[in-house]
Amino acid sequence: MEEARALVPAGISVHTHLEHADSFTHGLLAAAARLQANLIVIGAATHGLLGRFAIGSVAGGLLHSSPVTLFVTSDGVSI
Repeated sequence: MEEARALVPAGISVHTHLEHADSFTHGLLAAAARLQANLIVIGAATHGLLGRFAIGSVAGGLLHSSPVTLFVTSDGVSI
């Protein structure tokens, strides 16, 4: 988690959390509920047709079951 935290630009507040679950989707949903999140941001899969982004299994699971707003982004996009 320290490697990921080091990638965040200076001046942006970061809080890290560790969640154990049977799947990434269930873990993200559980963490969002526990933290009372109003947004989940995840990266898109990069193995789509001709190298384009695709909705992976985690994003697909969240799109179908998340009560929280979901933002899916591709590599290199600034938000």
